[in-house]
Amino acid sequence: MRAKTPDRRPRQPGQITAFQPNALRAAVHRALLVSAATSLAVPAWAQEAVDEADDPFMEEVIVTVERREQNLQDVAATVQSFSNDDLLKLGLNSDFSNLQYAVPGLQIAKQEGKLEVYLRGIGSADSDFSSDPSVAIHYNGVYLPRPRGIGPLFFDSERVEINKGPQGTLRGRNATGGTINIISRKPDFDAFSGHIQGGVGNFDGREFEAVLNIPINESIAARASVWSKFHSGLYTNAFGASGGDFRTPSEQDDLAYRVSLRWFPTEDTVVDFQYFNADVKSTGDPGAFGGRSLARGFDVDDLDDPWDQYFRTEGNFEQDVETALLQVSHEFPWFGVEYNGSVNNLTAYNSNASREFQLGFNFPGSEAEGDFIASGASPFANLLVNDTFSQADASTSYSNELRFYSNGDGRLQWTAGVFQFHEDFNYLSWDVGSGRCADSTDFVGGSSPVGPNTISCWQNGLGGENRGDDSEVDSLAFFADATFDITDTIRVKAGYRYTDEEKIQRDSNAQYQFNFNADFFLGFNQISEPTDLIIGEPGFRLTLPAERQFGDLVPGQSALEYWQDGIARYGLGDNWGDLLDACNEGVDCEVVVTSLFDPSGELGTLRADNNVRDNYTDWRLGVEFDTDGGNLLYGTLSTGTRSGGINRPLVAPDGRQFNRTWAPEELTVYEFGWKNQLIVGDFPFRLNAALFYYDYAEYVAQVLVDVPNPTLTNPDATTQQVLTDNVSNAGITGLEVEFNADFWKNINVNANLLYLDSEFQDSAIVDPRSSDNIIVNVDGNALPNVSEWNLNLRVSQFIPISKGYISSVDWTVNMLYRSEFFLSPFNNKLYYAGDDGSQIEVPIPELAGIPIDQLDPAIPLPNNNGDLASVGGESGPLFFSDVVDSFAIFNFTAGMNFGDDEEFRMDLFVENVFEQAISTKAFVNSSVNIRYLNAPRIYGLRFRARFE
Repeated sequence: MRAKTPDRRPRQPGQITAFQPNALRAAVHRALLVSAATSLAVPAWAQEAVDEADDPFMEEVIVTVERREQNLQDVAATVQSFSNDDLLKLGLNSDFSNLQYAVPGLQIAKQEGKLEVYLRGIGSADSDFSSDPSVAIHYNGVYLPRPRGIGPLFFDSERVEINKGPQGTLRGRNATGGTINIISRKPDFDAFSGHIQGGVGNFDGREFEAVLNIPINESIAARASVWSKFHSGLYTNAFGASGGDFRTPSEQDDLAYRVSLRWFPTEDTVVDFQYFNADVKSTGDPGAFGGRSLARGFDVDDLDDPWDQYFRTEGNFEQDVETALLQVSHEFPWFGVEYNGSVNNLTAYNSNASREFQLGFNFPGSEAEGDFIASGASPFANLLVNDTFSQADASTSYSNELRFYSNGDGRLQWTAGVFQFHEDFNYLSWDVGSGRCADSTDFVGGSSPVGPNTISCWQNGLGGENRGDDSEVDSLAFFADATFDITDTIRVKAGYRYTDEEKIQRDSNAQYQFNFNADFFLGFNQISEPTDLIIGEPGFRLTLPAERQFGDLVPGQSALEYWQDGIARYGLGDNWGDLLDACNEGVDCEVVVTSLFDPSGELGTLRADNNVRDNYTDWRLGVEFDTDGGNLLYGTLSTGTRSGGINRPLVAPDGRQFNRTWAPEELTVYEFGWKNQLIVGDFPFRLNAALFYYDYAEYVAQVLVDVPNPTLTNPDATTQQVLTDNVSNAGITGLEVEFNADFWKNINVNANLLYLDSEFQDSAIVDPRSSDNIIVNVDGNALPNVSEWNLNLRVSQFIPISKGYISSVDWTVNMLYRSEFFLSPFNNKLYYAGDDGSQIEVPIPELAGIPIDQLDPAIPLPNNNGDLASVGGESGPLFFSDVVDSFAIFNFTAGMNFGDDEEFRMDLFVENVFEQAISTKAFVNSSVNIRYLNAPRIYGLRFRARFE
């Protein structure tokens, strides 16, 4: 048999072991030599037998990607596994997003505390309640619905497993692109043991980890670990001293701890309990307005310092994660049964560091624009100084799985069970402070529609206040999977999963307008003009949606009361709250509340509920064949499904109602693989390859579309809202080849090459760069975030010394190369209609250098910020660029071990050695091109002491 159920005690799943020098090992290596000579046609110089006593071997890596313990080389899939030591030596450390530097085809972007994961081109651009991720994240095999708070999970880990391709049969919800399973270390019974680790680095970096393993008795063991990490902001403020003295974005101050208990009540029963808690604090990870820089010909990697950006106020990000896991398994004589249960609480609150609209990167020529904004010379009466986008998530999820599985070494290996999941989700988003005030002379037509002697102010940034109260997800699935040995060398496998899922969205939108009596307004608290009104100073905080008293505005309720219910506290310098507290509604002021859901004002409510229910099946079929040399050939046909979702009730400017729901994405994958373990001369190596085709149906895209958002001064105003919809089919053809070899002087070389050819098919996508929301065909374009060529190259060496107190040293160089890719479906092209109505496309670079007034009037142009355009000039079509040039990122680590048993270790690490800046995500529409960046160069020293 090629696999077995996990051992009860002797070995933890995922442990790395070596073949022992015995007859079995010699037989295995003789078989490998036969394989090399017969099935692989290895040259004669590689076929020479070697003395058994000196027979070389490679370490065996044990993984559990298919819910059972297997040698990595025996898994009929493309799998990568990294131990905790691997993560440190690769320079990935405790940052989950750094995992993309070791896994070709993996891209991880940060957006205001959220993580967006793509694997081989499969991913999703958002992760709210209705828009699930396409790559499933698991923690000790338990599904995490929201990719937040994952970074701290890395500490005291056993390993991380990445399984590429759909895993719907075995792993369940939204495992369309694959799975990432973070597996923590379990308590062991060997000895009282532990370690302490500390480190320092640039950006005032400090990191600490302590672990204690306690065997309580022969049947109970416990493990406790704590981890903390701090570094100052990774950005500098291009406004300099004039921008104020505050912390820049990406400061990190995290604290996490984990308590684990393992109990063997009987020889055949194991109980694992784990509690995890993380308190994450930061100054945020905001995107930067990049359009004006791009329009001047400066892409992210062209800037001297892409992390030098314009900020007006300090950002804030707070996140609390609390997870409890219970896993119980029992071995009966003929089968085993396992229960997995979890409760996961997540609360997150984010307020971005505020910016001037379209002023982000510090690029050559931006100084004049920055000086203009810093001087306060803008002629508009506005509240934009403290313009801060705030959002919050509150998620509580429960999962229960009962799984039965075969044990022993029979010809049939199987598993079957039932999975249940429930989530309660509350969310909030609002661009607070993005408002305007005007007196009666500023209104359209020259007079105020609410009467003379009136000053009106409104709060409708990003479409106003959006809330989701008590939204829910329920999912129930039944699954079965089996592998059968037809002969000693041929196996077939089949799996099936049925899922029934429902999402209930309870969504609210409120837009506020305040009409003040001018005498009251101008005489209050030394307010002499609208620009004296302040909101959003440090300390300002919205009420979390789950904590609001009013779920909707009801007849007879004061609109002012509804507004105040949404403000948890005002900022230290705010006077807006004092003004409203003193206001006698209906006499001194009037509060008008409307909803974006119905610009006509006929909706009668601020809330719009909706639900979507889907049921679908996932399945897989496969065949495996062992060659005479013991190598593996396999072919699989598998499917994966990403859940459907719900949009807000949005209306286009021409009156079209956008789709309220979208259907599940469906992925069918054909994969053929070949896994080999060989000996060439005196050197063992592995050579694995997989050829695959992804047939992608009902592809879901997310764009920012223009929707009506009228105000009294501008009844034709629009705002951008997120729209998600099924827009296309797609195909991805790929080849992945992995090479791993041990050479002389203990040098190891690992190379993983991935080729991807992706294209849209049968597409009809809303182009948000056009204010008309035109529908365009992008057939033949590459999918977002897909590089054609991806290469990870890792070279490491272990050097035993045994001289004095130093026992050994080691070093690792890790490189990731990616060819160019695009951040949107439009692939750096603009689309517009010709005179005959046909679609015309033009590559954006071809428009460089052409004066704006000489362009075809039908070519889309950005909606320029009037203030910046008056100083630095208007932006042209290059504003919309979405290409990321090819790049290579290097990490380096070097370590020294001390003591006979290597009780002490010291590491030097450098992440992003050459400080390569890349855009990992973008929002591009008619008004913005927002870019999110990776981290700059980070380096430091780390010391570790272990004891037992």
